[in-house]
Amino acid sequence: MEASSKSIEVKQYTPEHLEEVVLSGPHANDAIIGRSLHLIYLKEYLKELGAQSMVIEHTYVDRDFLEDFASYYVRCLKSYERTCRRIHFFSQAFKQEDFEQLLAGETRSLTEQSLQASYLGFIVLKPLPETVIGRTCLKPYEPEERRFYPVVRTYEVHLYGLKLEIKSIAFQEQDTVTSACATSALWSVFQGTSKLYQHRVPSPVEITRLATRLSPPVSRVLPNTEGLSEWQMAQAIRAVALEPIAIGAANPFVLKAYCYAYMKSHVPVLLTVVLNDWSSGKPELFGHHAVALTGFSLPATTSPLPLRPYGMLLSATRMDKLYAHDDGIGPFARMEFEKSCLSTSWKGKDGKIGSVKAIPKGLLISVYHKIRISFLAIFNVVQDFDAFVQVCRKDTGCLGGKARLEWDIYLTTVNEVKESIRNCPVLDPTYKLSILYEHMPRFIWRATALLDGEPVIDLLFDATDIEQGDFFFRAIEYEDDLAAGLRAFSPAADIEDWMSVRPIKFVFAWLQENPLP
Repeated sequence: MEASSKSIEVKQYTPEHLEEVVLSGPHANDAIIGRSLHLIYLKEYLKELGAQSMVIEHTYVDRDFLEDFASYYVRCLKSYERTCRRIHFFSQAFKQEDFEQLLAGETRSLTEQSLQASYLGFIVLKPLPETVIGRTCLKPYEPEERRFYPVVRTYEVHLYGLKLEIKSIAFQEQDTVTSACATSALWSVFQGTSKLYQHRVPSPVEITRLATRLSPPVSRVLPNTEGLSEWQMAQAIRAVALEPIAIGAANPFVLKAYCYAYMKSHVPVLLTVVLNDWSSGKPELFGHHAVALTGFSLPATTSPLPLRPYGMLLSATRMDKLYAHDDGIGPFARMEFEKSCLSTSWKGKDGKIGSVKAIPKGLLISVYHKIRISFLAIFNVVQDFDAFVQVCRKDTGCLGGKARLEWDIYLTTVNEVKESIRNCPVLDPTYKLSILYEHMPRFIWRATALLDGEPVIDLLFDATDIEQGDFFFRAIEYEDDLAAGLRAFSPAADIEDWMSVRPIKFVFAWLQENPLP
């Protein structure tokens, strides 16, 4: 049995073989693609993943490119192909003969199980002259107990009758015709929110049209050379039945706190930045840019920074890196915090990678319309409660002289809360059942107080309520010493004098109305 070379090809993975395949496109401009940051980045990325083999589908129909093709490229006088190529990568070494035997059911050295275990993902190659990197799903870097990729989802991949799975979040390069950087970033964001909130993912050309429907740019919509404004990006988010939350991100604390709070709930976050080239030793404007944030680094060895005015410790402040789908670089590109800016993998005028720095400008977060309570409202309540706990600990001696509490604040769901409670080994079974049986809202803000890495109390807030109401609905208490101290102290405390946010009264009322667990 011989497979047609036009349909499938198995090659040993090497950076040279990858470049050869990428440059062999029907209209490929070798000079531009060969020195592109995408190719440089992907070579290094696949090396880190340990790629050994690649399977090339020479004829592949990609839905997103097909829609872009039908909207624009098919109308060109020059004939552009409608089909793409797709390259699959594996950390297992095998040859074409091994793969064909597996397809034919002659299981020998290569099995479906071993193929799945070694699967690293795929890259779609578009039949364009320069911007060839299409829909790409690659495995993230290994966590190493500090990297977190909470926004990844499972993609099913069908390969000649084989069904493979990859946990990732899709990426693609902007083509500067049907999409710009903001469109590509939104497309990656929608890959995550579509799984969370069950909406359709528009193609890049459709995102561009949705964004500019009510506010077209000064120049023409297609080709999309001007990019999208923040207002236009918000319109695209509303077009998929989600609500945009716009946050200024110049303050590193704000950036870290909001990114952590929403990304931990599996929501990719869009970050807008100003790129400055430092090749000459001083900043020169490089351009405005947008990326989809897909992960972060949170080293356990780093201490959280105390926040003014009360010295509250927030887990999110330990964040030292962000990982972004940067359409000018590649998937899961590292952006490290450096004082008031972020590092990038862009090249400056000096030709060196890293010469360009990103100054955070704003965040655009896409949420379900029923999520009404903001992160800031929760943070204010928790900050006051933390200050109260500090007074309580000094007065009653609860928790002894141990270190200050560290707060982990993030958006979550009732299912995730109850799953964590069910699997918690320290809670009393009767108490655990009372929590599991309780009716809770679908979306929940969870603020967990940690002491030496272990939870001592959870504050749960109804994310679907209104801020004028009592959106705190219960605490989960893990530490008897703190629970007793809070109840002994709160009636005598004159909390009205220092309390800055009205909802905290509901926390104290709940503590008094509910006996010790």
